[in-house]
Amino acid sequence: MRRHLIHFLLVTLLMVSYATAAVAQTTVKGQVVDAESGEPLIGAAATVVGTSQGAVTDLDGNFTLKVAPNATLVIKYLGYKEFNLKSAANL
Repeated sequence: MRRHLIHFLLVTLLMVSYATAAVAQTTVKGQVVDAESGEPLIGAAATVVGTSQGAVTDLDGNFTLKVAPNATLVIKYLGYKEFNLKSAANL
């Protein structure tokens, strides 16, 4: 009986380890600024394509998101052209 319990616990541990590795995420930090003036854009939306994940920039134009390694980010701000970052892993 004890041997079955040990096997069960080992298999469970391996499954949890695999699941954790499968959903690995990368933290992406960035700053959104105006290309001409260099001023930070307060309240710009940074979203991950195909998910409901997103963040809004702070007073300095900074944002932080946890994303999949090959996620595509979209930056939107009222009055500006939409900007796509094709691969978060390359930032």
